[in-house]
Amino acid sequence: MTGESGVLSSMGHPGSYSNGARCQWHIKVPDGKLVHLRFHNFSLEDTQLCLNDKVTINDSLASLGTYCSHMPPQDLVSIGDRLSLYFTSNNKVVDTGFRASWKAVDPSEVPCGGVFSSDQGELASPNWPNDYLDQAVCTWHISIPAAKNIHIVFTHFEVQAVNQLGQCVDYVEIYGGAGLTSQGRFCGFAPPPEVTVLGNTAVVRFLSNKANVEKGFRGWPETCGRPAVPPSNATLRVVNGVEAVPHSWPWQVSMQASPFNPIPYMHGCGGSLIHEEWILTAAHCFMAPLGNPAYWRMCLGKHHMNSSRDLPSHEACYKVDGIIRHKGFVYEQDKTDITNDIALVHLSAAVNMTREISPVCLPVPGALMPAGKPCYVTGWGDEKGSLFPVVSEKLNQAALPLVPFATCSKPAYWWDTLRPSMICAGYESPDELKSACQGDSGGPFACQPSASDPWEVHGIVSFGAFGCIKDKKPSVFTRVSSFNDWIDDNMKRFIYEKSLN
Repeated sequence: MTGESGVLSSMGHPGSYSNGARCQWHIKVPDGKLVHLRFHNFSLEDTQLCLNDKVTINDSLASLGTYCSHMPPQDLVSIGDRLSLYFTSNNKVVDTGFRASWKAVDPSEVPCGGVFSSDQGELASPNWPNDYLDQAVCTWHISIPAAKNIHIVFTHFEVQAVNQLGQCVDYVEIYGGAGLTSQGRFCGFAPPPEVTVLGNTAVVRFLSNKANVEKGFRGWPETCGRPAVPPSNATLRVVNGVEAVPHSWPWQVSMQASPFNPIPYMHGCGGSLIHEEWILTAAHCFMAPLGNPAYWRMCLGKHHMNSSRDLPSHEACYKVDGIIRHKGFVYEQDKTDITNDIALVHLSAAVNMTREISPVCLPVPGALMPAGKPCYVTGWGDEKGSLFPVVSEKLNQAALPLVPFATCSKPAYWWDTLRPSMICAGYESPDELKSACQGDSGGPFACQPSASDPWEVHGIVSFGAFGCIKDKKPSVFTRVSSFNDWIDDNMKRFIYEKSLN
């Protein structure tokens, strides 16, 4: 069957089909199109595991499932321009069979699934965060620029567990590499490990049966922590470091506030892009009166604080529709307690990823970098180290070695102000002149575990000595790896509550 559309049915429909049937339909639509198949009627013998009368559907990638009983599959879309149906019946019970229509569609018109061509995107099971649909088939096709690999990370995963034969019934399968071979089939309630597909093309397919359904999954094909412009590894000991190579820290955010008209937007804090809709920063940035999302905008792709000196095509600013501060942040009530200094900002629109704008990776839960390892703090903070901070015109970076917790928690250092959920980094003496200054609040403290690894945001600039440089007072950061669950839970809760509105 070729062309733009058509109809097919079992023999004798709407009457009974025959015993011993062996029927095949092969559909071919124009190049560049996909086959969209919809069942209007479906009634076959009801047997466990579809061992008797059944319809099997394949495309050029793999099987799209085997179906029986009286519940039609959800709409199906092929991965390419071909789709095949196979109908078989035994010599026992017969029923009225099925009737289906098919049509050629553009890849952008798929009812479940999608096409990604940018460096980052998000995918989720149908109806997320509620239970997914039964009899669903969803396909996502990912194609990124050449010379890159694809990393797929699942943030949430609840798919029906294996059956008594140890087989996945509902599952997510990832294809990639030469010939789009299977990279793994996943089901159950634990997020799969990060999947790296060698090459710039991958397919993610989700299938569910007619039995139990669960919440499903959410994840994204992610190219995080790998700047298109390599950063400098300069480690000069100057206040707040040196000017960064423009756009070499593409996750850097300038968080700008305008609480009252006609006050223009002004840089107040830094932040880290961790997802196309989420910024990670410090809770203290939103102390009264700055807790209203309407006061803020998040600017990415900046190097010069005066945006007129950056190419307009590089910079993008986004409005904010949600701010989530850690409920355990009580500094406003108790100035001796600055624990839980972490917040999430939700953007009102998804970020368009470019060479100048891309996310940083999160560390694994509980990750600890070795003492003495230099990591980098970035921002537009005070260049002078004085009591009267002056925001820098250019984005700066500073390499700060990690100070052991046992050292930094001594009475001469930060003593009991320091908690295990914090990181201490910097130099012990003002003669060595380097620290994170006030204007960098909320900004990233990024580490690269090894030269081949992506960059990870291990710290959020939290507090330091007033005036930036003081003997035995290194900078203190919120330890991100202590808050992975908090980040995941609050992102999930926000999206769920937003879906109810």
